Amino acid sequence: MAAGMQSIQPQHDDEEFVALEPPAPRRPAIAAELVLAQQQIKELESELAEVALALAEGKPVSEAELRALYDRRQTALFSLEVKALADGLAEEVDRQAVQLWKDDVLQLAPREIADGIAVRECPDFCKSGCGCALTGFRQCHHPATFTTFPNDLIVKGVSSEPWRAAAAVLREQAEDEGDDE
Repeated sequence: MAAGMQSIQPQHDDEEFVALEPPAPRRPAIAAELVLAQQQIKELESELAEVALALAEGKPVSEAELRALYDRRQTALFSLEVKALADGLAEEVDRQAVQLWKDDVLQLAPREIADGIAVRECPDFCKSGCGCALTGFRQCHHPATFTTFPNDLIVKGVSSEPWRAAAAVLREQAEDEGDDE
């Protein structure tokens, strides 16, 4: 687990930790390399245009210079193609990693999923930016917003247990606040 990354402690010795956030995405680094490869091709094409102009004007250009420029451009085009393939793969790998993390979260005890919830605060697992940890969907289904578990989620086969646990935690918090007064 990366330094500084928090996790939920396992309840039993044979359970594993579940990080509060999914693994870091791999695609941003690949996308940055893709941009650099595109810039390199533009630079090479600009250089190629200068050589073509020199040839058109009858200036001497060595065959070795022309061949080297051609080879560098072909290599850059191949590099761009490979990086585009890597970008597509990284996008899919990142999507799968987030889904596996969400699946791991939803395997936790409902109270663990609801950890950190407050009336104006989503559970800790929701703070990752990957959607609602209580339902596994993109849209927030915070019990303070939805007073009952949404029927459309029941139809989709979503377990209501994490949501109900979160609602129970909120009720307990409200009762504790009432006792303090």
